[in-house]
Order: sequence, then C-alpha cells, then structure tokens
Amino acid sequence: MNEPGNNSNSDSLSNKEILFKEVDILQGVINRMASNSFFMKGALITIVSGSYVVQHDTISITVFVLIAILALWILDAYFLNEERKFRDIYGWVVKHRMETQANMFEMNASVFYDTYAEYFKNKKVGRGVTSAFASKSKVLFYGGALLVKVIQLFCEICYYHSLYRDC
Repeated sequence: MNEPGNNSNSDSLSNKEILFKEVDILQGVINRMASNSFFMKGALITIVSGSYVVQHDTISITVFVLIAILALWILDAYFLNEERKFRDIYGWVVKHRMETQANMFEMNASVFYDTYAEYFKNKKVGRGVTSAFASKSKVLFYGGALLVKVIQLFCEICYYHSLYRDC
C-alpha cells in the first residue's frame, strides 16, 4: 500500500490518460448536443403530425404549430451552435493538450475561447446561433415544415372566410 505523498506511477494519471479522459468528456458533451438536436426534430414531427389529427379549431392549432416550429428551430440552432463550439475545443485539445495543462477539463466554451483567442481567431468560432439557424439542414427541415403550415393556415383562412362570407 502506498504512503500518503508517495507518487507512484500507478496512482498518478499520465498525460495521455488525462488527454484521453478530457477527449472522452468532450465527446460526451458533443454527443449530448447532437442528441438534443435530434430530440428537437422528433418533437417537431410529433407536434406537426398531432396537428393533423385534431379536427376542431384548426386555425388556432395551426398558429400554435407555427409558433412551436419557430421555437424548436431556435432551440435546435442553439444546440448546433454549442456542438460546433465543443467540436472546436475538441480539435484544440487533441492538437495542443500535450503542450499545456491550462484550462484542463474546462467545459465553459467562452473561458476556453478567451484563453486561446489566438488559436480560435482564424476558425469559424463565433458563428453564432444565427449562423446555425440559417444552416442548410435547419432551413430545409424547419423551413419546409413552416412553409407547409403557412400554406395550410392560408387555405384554412380562405375556407372559413368563404363559409361565413354570406352570413
């Protein structure tokens, strides 16, 4: 048994083990952000599908779904932006962790970016939520759902207007 203060190789982690653990933690965060994004898409499909099942008061249901589409689109863009940040940090850690131990296991992306601003200056860091919001995959998925529901809302308004025009 080792005495206190005795640093044996079996008790202390090597730099490679630390690197592997930090990379493992970062991969977990990236996977969590990706799964949150996937959950947003699943929630959208559920809400849109459910809106077609409801038969009464369809205009208010359609307006609710339009608001839900926008909210889920914004949340999904946020998760994509966070995922991008952690992918950038992952790249830095893999490339530079063996050179320094500063900010080891730092999971606050803004602190990491402030410390290593020179490295991230030429990267696409700070793309922001608006960039993620306008990404091709988000625009096609959420924009398509939004377009379908806007057309449906227009058709419902025209239909109800034609029903009650003669009253």
